[in-house]
Amino acid sequence: MKKAIAIFLFIGMFIVVAFTPKSQVGVNMIRATPTPTMTASEPEIEPLPDGFEFWCLEAGTVFPKDTALVQKGDDAIEAVYDENGFTITGPFSVCYVQIPDEGQNADNLVAIYDNSNSAAWYVRKFYQSEDGLVAELKHSYIVDPPHWQLNYRIELQDDNGEALFSAPLIYQRNWRAKLCWNGKMPNPVTYLCERQQDQHPWDAWYGKPMPTPIPSDD
Repeated sequence: MKKAIAIFLFIGMFIVVAFTPKSQVGVNMIRATPTPTMTASEPEIEPLPDGFEFWCLEAGTVFPKDTALVQKGDDAIEAVYDENGFTITGPFSVCYVQIPDEGQNADNLVAIYDNSNSAAWYVRKFYQSEDGLVAELKHSYIVDPPHWQLNYRIELQDDNGEALFSAPLIYQRNWRAKLCWNGKMPNPVTYLCERQQDQHPWDAWYGKPMPTPIPSDD
C-alpha cells in the first residue's frame, strides 16, 4: 500500500512540473539583452576647396614686398590640415593663402576670427601673383604671437563676407619650455615662471622670479 502511494505522489509531482511554465521552474531565466556594436565614426572634415593652399616661410626669411612676385618655393612650410583643422608651427616671417586665378575668385577674402564669436579681427584681399591669387598674412599674432599656442578660425569668403570655406586654425610654437613649479608654462616672452605666493625670507628664491626653465626637446 505504501509503495502504491509513493508511486502516485511521484506521478503527481511529475505532472505538476510538466505543466508549470518554465519561468516558474527553479531559478527564473534572465535573458541578456544584446549590446549594440558601437562603430567609431571618423571625424568629419570639410574638404579643401580645389586649388586652396596655405603655407608659411620660416622666421627671418626674406619675402617679396610685392605680392605679384610671390611664388611657392621649396622653402614653403605647409600648414597641416587634418581633423583638427589647420595647424601652423612657427614662428614665421609671413604666411600665404593661395587660390586659383579664376574670375569668380577675384574678389574673395581671407578672414581670421578668434573664439569669442566677434567679428573677424584680420581680413586680407587676394592679389594676382606668379602662381594664382595670393593673400598675404603677416600680422604678428599669426606669424609670431607672444603666446605658446593660439586658436583661431580661418575663412575663405566671397566679396559679401559669406563663408565659402571655414576651418579651425591653431598656431603653436616649434619648441616648448619645461613646466614651472605650479604646472603652468612660463611667460612666453620672458620665459620666467610666476613667483611662489608662500615665499619666506629663508627661501632661496625669496624676492626673485623663478629661474628661466631649460627648453625641452618635446
